[in-house]
Parts: sequence; structure tokens; C-alpha cells
Amino acid sequence: IKKFALPKRVLGNTGVEVSALILGGVSGMMAKPTAEFHPAELANAALDAGITYFDTSNDYGGGQSELNYGLVLARRRKEVFLATKCSSRTYDGVMKEVETSLKRLQTDHLDLYQIHGVGAKEDISLWGKPDGVMKAFQKLKEEKVTRFIGVTGHEDADAMIRAIETY
Repeated sequence: IKKFALPKRVLGNTGVEVSALILGGVSGMMAKPTAEFHPAELANAALDAGITYFDTSNDYGGGQSELNYGLVLARRRKEVFLATKCSSRTYDGVMKEVETSLKRLQTDHLDLYQIHGVGAKEDISLWGKPDGVMKAFQKLKEEKVTRFIGVTGHEDADAMIRAIETY
């Protein structure tokens, strides 16, 4: 039997090739393990099927999604392009969140760390202040805690464009 090979794509302007499909951190992955379903089994099956991009957030399931991924990443980190997100917009808040995320994910580095959920009414100019999120993100990149930084949003394309063009 010939195994199906998932197509790969270069992610944005990172130059990194990832699977065209990702395993998101909400559906299934933020569930607490039960006798009937263990999210780590889903993540292992995804990797075995060629899905190499895992996406999660510190918010998903109150951190349960990161905990579930961590069970797999402890053994298979080198196989995964790992993305997670933070909700904080302050330097101190981001540094606390990333420390917690790394512990849950059982890794010492991320491939992509993102500002989660930029909204239409958000004042993104605050991100660049000395105590803002971008200062933390710059430090995390310099220290190689994350390779890439990004932003996510669900509400407003204009807010996303402003954030990308500004930073």
C-alpha cells in the first residue's frame, strides 16, 4: 500500500516548509483526556499521517491544549513546527505566559509565537511601548525562544493589516 504524502507549503515569508494541513489546538486538542479519547493520540496520529504543523494557544481549554500537545512534544519535538499564542499585550504578561506555555508544551523553544486575537478597537500603538508586547517578542526572538513572531485575529481584516504593517 502506497502511503499518501501530504503536500507541503512554505509558511508566509519564513522560508520554512510545513504540511499544508495543520492540527489546531481547539477541536479535540483542548479536551481533557478520558478513557474514550486521549488528545495525545490524536496528535500522534496527525504526525504519523504527515501533519507537521501544530497550532495552539495558552487560552485553549485553560491551557489544556498545550498540556495535551506537551505529552507528544516531549518525545517528538523535532518533527513539529510549533505555533502558540499569547493574550497579553504587556512585556511582563508575555514573559509570564511564554514561561507557562513552554512548561506545558514540554519544550524550550517555539517556532512561531503570536499575539492572539487582535481586535478592531485595539490600540496597536501600545504594543511598541517599552512595556509592550513587541519588546517581549523581540527579546524572545533574540534569545531564540521563538524563531518567528506573528499575529492572529478573527474579527477585522483592517486591524490585522494595521498590526502587520506597523510591526
